[in-house]
Amino acid sequence: MASGNAATIIAARFSRQLGKGDDVTAHPDGALLATAGTETRWDAEDGYPRRDRTVRAWFALWPDLETARSYFEARKKGIPILAEAIETVAILGQPFACHGEVNWSPDGKATSVYPALAPRPKDEGPVMVVTTLGLGDPESGLVEFGRGVTAVRTAFAGNPAVFLDVNLLPDMPLIDGPTLTLWRSEREMMTGAYRTDPHRTVMGLRNGATARASFTRLAVVAAEGHWSGKDLGILTRPGAA
Repeated sequence: MASGNAATIIAARFSRQLGKGDDVTAHPDGALLATAGTETRWDAEDGYPRRDRTVRAWFALWPDLETARSYFEARKKGIPILAEAIETVAILGQPFACHGEVNWSPDGKATSVYPALAPRPKDEGPVMVVTTLGLGDPESGLVEFGRGVTAVRTAFAGNPAVFLDVNLLPDMPLIDGPTLTLWRSEREMMTGAYRTDPHRTVMGLRNGATARASFTRLAVVAAEGHWSGKDLGILTRPGAA
């Protein structure tokens, strides 16, 4: 891949509910942006997201592929709690398309997502999609939104083209939560997200529940681990590693 920003996505499943102090590695040195948190459940009657502390994920954006790869390869040292996980995955990718804005800053200021994009890949390889949402007025449409997200995730769980789907609820509640979805190909992502319900309908929801959003596609440079019975190792983009 050509020069540009790079990202690391790491997820782990545990046999117990983690405590708030079990992981203190949310902001690795050298990262441009970073967020960490737990899996999210959107199926509550009031629409508010709930935490599933048996699943934890880490997302970090790096200035270049070399720096990101160093963290990717040394992730067990950087995130010691991974040693306790019963299931882990790690993805190294480069963003090549994005739009929108995201708030991952403690000062509450939203910013454009990625300073330096890599060129669009020429081959048809796996793609990582990172979407973020900033919650707006919780009294306006949050229940409808939560039901829509739950329906989408149920559909993705049964889609053989989806190798990972984690809806991250950040440790810092005011930071926008990313959804991390790994697809076998961009073509299958387009079919599953843009041309098929329930995701197609949910994307059309426009109410006060969402204040801002972003959508980013990343070419997968390397993928390792197993998630829900699927081996991510088969997804590494040919010639990228």
